[in-house]
Amino acid sequence: MLSSGREYTLRLYFYNPWDRKLKLRLEVDGSSRGNAVVKPGSLEVVERNISRRFVDDSLLVLRVKRREGAYAVLSGFEIYEKVIGGGIQTQGEERRIKYFLEVPSIVSGKGYLRFGIPEAGEVKIRIYDVLGRRRYMLSSRFNPGIYRIPLPLSRMPQGIYFLLFEYKEHKEKRKIMVIR
Repeated sequence: MLSSGREYTLRLYFYNPWDRKLKLRLEVDGSSRGNAVVKPGSLEVVERNISRRFVDDSLLVLRVKRREGAYAVLSGFEIYEKVIGGGIQTQGEERRIKYFLEVPSIVSGKGYLRFGIPEAGEVKIRIYDVLGRRRYMLSSRFNPGIYRIPLPLSRMPQGIYFLLFEYKEHKEKRKIMVIR
């Protein structure tokens, strides 16, 4: 939960599936936070500071406008709270308060799931086809951190699949299209 009077960093994960660069304009609560360029076929991490004046009653409105190119996929995001300590030798440190999940929406060949979790816990990942048949399952305990896990999508026939991600009480579903 965001609190007014505190400093935050917003980290956005964009994926560009096209062969041209993309240029995006970022806004937080109606105020410009600059542009971002996403290179062709790459995953770009964009960080922006959110000052106290943007945080109001725990609501944060993020708007991404396309300036050049087709579109980019917002694969995930994180919000960090900037914790400032006292004393001459103390430096500010960041505390992660949100997990993130990155899943490509279109895959041709290898696909990877990237996620970050703030606390140790069990993570369950399942992939189903459009008929509801389970095609892949992983259930394992992970420590806090950022992980990149290969998905066996290259062994699956072309089509549409659904990835279910569970971490503690949080559940998310993403659609993945496998093309050849």
